[in-house]
Amino acid sequence: MTTGSRSARAEYKAAVSPAGPDPMIKTFAWLSFKRTSYMNTGSETESQRATDDRSPGSRATRRHCTQKDVGSPGPISLTSGLAGPFRAARPEFLKGGRLPLRAGGNPFPVLLTGALMRATRFRGRMDYLKTGMILVGLLVSFSVVVSGGERADFRSAEQEISKAHRLNQQIPLPPGEAMVLAGVARTIGAREAEQVFLERAVESAAFGEVARVELAEMLVNTDAQRAAELVLPSLGKAGSTQLREAAVGVARKCVLKGLSPDLQQSVESASRRLPRSSRRAIEAVAADPKTRGGRQTLKQLLERDQGDLPALDAARRLEKLGDLSPREQWLVAGCLFRHALYEEAATALEIVAGLTSDDIPAAEPAFLRGRCAFRLDRWAEAENWYHGALKTVPTQTRRAEIQVHLARTRELAGDLEGAIEMARLAVVTKTSDDRRLFLIRLRLRQGRRDLADLGLAGVKATSARARGRVLMALHELALGRTEQALEIFRLVNVRPWRGPVRIVAAGELARTGRPLEAVAMLESAVKGLDAFWGGQARRVMASLPIEVVADWRARQKQMVEAEGMNVGPALRRWTVLEIDADVMAGIRKRLATTRSIGRFEGEPSVGGLAGDLRSLGLNQEAVRWDPGAFPVKPPQEGLWTAQQFLAGNSPWRAIRTVDAVWRSWGSDIPVRAYPEALEAANYPMPRYDEVVKAAEAGVLDWAIVAGVAREESRWNPAVLSRVGARGLMQLMPLTAITVAARLGMAAPTPGQLFEPVWSLKLGAAELGRLTRNFDGFSPAAVAAYNAGEAQSRLWIEQCGADCNEARFVLTITFGVTRGYTEDVLASAEAYRRLIPDPAE
Repeated sequence: MTTGSRSARAEYKAAVSPAGPDPMIKTFAWLSFKRTSYMNTGSETESQRATDDRSPGSRATRRHCTQKDVGSPGPISLTSGLAGPFRAARPEFLKGGRLPLRAGGNPFPVLLTGALMRATRFRGRMDYLKTGMILVGLLVSFSVVVSGGERADFRSAEQEISKAHRLNQQIPLPPGEAMVLAGVARTIGAREAEQVFLERAVESAAFGEVARVELAEMLVNTDAQRAAELVLPSLGKAGSTQLREAAVGVARKCVLKGLSPDLQQSVESASRRLPRSSRRAIEAVAADPKTRGGRQTLKQLLERDQGDLPALDAARRLEKLGDLSPREQWLVAGCLFRHALYEEAATALEIVAGLTSDDIPAAEPAFLRGRCAFRLDRWAEAENWYHGALKTVPTQTRRAEIQVHLARTRELAGDLEGAIEMARLAVVTKTSDDRRLFLIRLRLRQGRRDLADLGLAGVKATSARARGRVLMALHELALGRTEQALEIFRLVNVRPWRGPVRIVAAGELARTGRPLEAVAMLESAVKGLDAFWGGQARRVMASLPIEVVADWRARQKQMVEAEGMNVGPALRRWTVLEIDADVMAGIRKRLATTRSIGRFEGEPSVGGLAGDLRSLGLNQEAVRWDPGAFPVKPPQEGLWTAQQFLAGNSPWRAIRTVDAVWRSWGSDIPVRAYPEALEAANYPMPRYDEVVKAAEAGVLDWAIVAGVAREESRWNPAVLSRVGARGLMQLMPLTAITVAARLGMAAPTPGQLFEPVWSLKLGAAELGRLTRNFDGFSPAAVAAYNAGEAQSRLWIEQCGADCNEARFVLTITFGVTRGYTEDVLASAEAYRRLIPDPAE
C-alpha cells in the first residue's frame, strides 16, 4: 500500500471512529434532542451558473432543496438536514458534510443524518426506521473504504446497497436521497443498483438533469433509444457546459448505435441549437452520406477543421463511399494525416498526388506524402516526395520551407553536406533569420566556424542573434574550449536566453574552481527563470563549497532585512537559489506575512448546481458538472478550489486554478516559495499506483512517467492534440501499435489510447526503451519522446562528450521540444521532492 493510501486510511478511520462514546450512539442521542429544530426552511434561490469552467463562477448563496426534491411524507429529509442551523450544530465528526472517500467526499454521514432524522421524526413509521438502519449499516461497512481509488472488502457494503435497493422497490426513496445512493453504488461498482437509484433521482427538480445524463451514460451501449431520450433536453438547454458536452457525447454514440427515425430527427433538430464546436460531433455521425445534403455536410465539416474527432468521423464515412471527388479525396487524406494515421494517409495521398484538379492545392499532396515518410523514418522516400513537391510549388516562401524539410531529411539520413547545400538554397530562395540559424547550426557541425560567423552577421533580429551566439558558445563547450564559451555567453543579454546561458556559465565556473564567480553569475541570472532553470540554478549552488553558500546566505539575509516588509530583488533572488529546506520554510513564512497570505478557514460559498450537489456530499459530481461555480478569487479561496478539483478527480482543472492563484499572489516569486499546498496542487498525482506499476514494467524512473503525463495532458485522459496524439501520455496511434507489438500485445485502437491504463503502460514502455537507448540520460529520452529518436541523437552529438542536463536542453533547436523537455524534467524533479520514492 502506498504512503498516500495509508494516510488516507488513517484519516478516514479517525473521522468515523472518534475517541469517546460510540459515534452512532452520540448521533442518535443528539438527533433525538434536536429533532424538533430542523425544519426545512431553505428557499428556492436561483443562483447564477457559470457556463465556462475557466471562469471564477458564481458566488451566490447555496440553494437548498425544496420538499418536492426530497420527497414526502414529512418536512424533514436528507437534504433538508443540511440547511440552516443543522450545518452549524451537528457533531464534530460530521462537520463539513463529507469524509474522505476515494477522490471525492463520503456521503454516508449525510445519508445517515437524513435517515435518522426521519426515524426520530416519524417514530411510528417502521419503514423509515428500516431506511435509517440500512444506512447505519452502510456507514459501518464503508469504514474499510479509503481515498485514492483503492478498495478493500466491499461485500458487506454491497449487501447493504441491495437492501436499500429492495426497500426502494417497496417505498420509493426521495429523489435527493436516491441521487446520493447512486453515487455510493457507483463507488463500489454496484451498477444495477446505481441504475435503479438514478431512475428515481431523475424526478428531482435540482438534480434531475445530472441524473438523466449519468443514467444515459450507463445505458448508451445497451439501450440507445432510452439514452437518447434522456439527454434530449440537455441538447437544447443544459444546466452547464459540462452537462451539454456529456449529452452531446451520449447522443453521438446513440446515433452510431441506431435510433428510430423520429428520435433521430429530434436529436438532429435539438443539435442545431448547439454551439458549432459541439454540433459537429452529432452532424458527423447523423448526416447521411448517400444523400446530397448529408454528403455536403460531411465535406463542410472537413473544410472547417480536420483536427478533431468529428472530422475523423466525417472522413471515415466519406471514405466508405468510394466515388469521391478530387476535393473530397484531398480532405479525407489530409484528415488522416492530421490524426497521425500515416500509413493510411500515405496511400490516400499517393492517389491524390496523381490527380489534376484546381480543387487540390498545388504541391501539398506530394509534400504531405513526404511528411508521412519522414514521420515513419523513411528518409530516402521522404526526399523523393519532397523533390516532387518542389516541381509544382506555387510561391518562393513555400519553396524555401520545403527545402528546409529536405535539408532536415538529409541531415537525419547522415548526409551533412547535402543538408548544408539544401539549407543554403533555402536561405537564397527566401531569406529569414530562422533559415540562417538552421544553416549556422549545420556549419558548426561541419566545423566551419568562419562560415557560421559570416552567417550570423546577416541575422537581423536581436533575439535571433542571441540564439546564434548561444549555438556558438555551446559549440565551443563541446570542443572543450570553456574560456571561449564563457566569453560568448557574456554577450548574451536578451530574453529568453539571458538566464539559461548564465546558469550554464555558472556551472562551468563552478566546475573549474571559481565558486565566487559562479555565485555572481547565478545572482545575475535569476530574474524570470522558469521552474526548470530555477532547479538548474539550485543544482549549481549545491555544488559549491559549504562556506561559500553560507556567506551568500548571510548576505541575502542582510539585504532582505534592509528591504523591510517589501518583496524586493533580494527576497526574489533568495527564493530562487536557496537550497536548504529549513531556510526555505522560514522564507515561506516571511513571504506569507509580507503578502498577507493567510490560511483559508472554512468553506467559501459555492452556488448553482455545484452547491446543490455538494450539499449532498457529492463533491466529485459537483466538480464534474459545474466547475465554474467554484471560486478562483481571492487566491486563498482559489487554492481551496484547486484542492476540491483534486478531490473531484479533475487534476487538469486544479493545475489551471493553481496558475491563477500563483499569479494573484505574485508570479515574480516561484511557486515553491508560497504555501506548500500550492505546489502540491500544482503537481498532482491522481494515478500513483498505475504510474509506478507502468514505470516498473518500463524499467525507468516513475517520476519521469509522472512528469510526461502532467505536461502532455495535465492528467486529462480525454485529450486529443492537434497532431493526433491521444490520452494521458499523448501517444501517436502508430507509435502505440509499434510499442504494443514489441510487448506482445494486441494492437490498440485509437479509442483505447484514451484509456489511462493503456496510455500509461505503452507510454512508459516507449520512454523506457528511449532511456535505455540513450544510456539512461533522461533529458535525451524525453526530447526523443517529443521530437523523435534520430533528432535527439543529433542534439546529443552537438552537446559533446561532457554533456549535462542544462547544456543538452539549451542545445535543443526546436522551441516546442525545448520547452517540453524543460517542463517534463522540472515536473519530474517536483514529484521526486513531494512524493516518497516507492522503493523506500
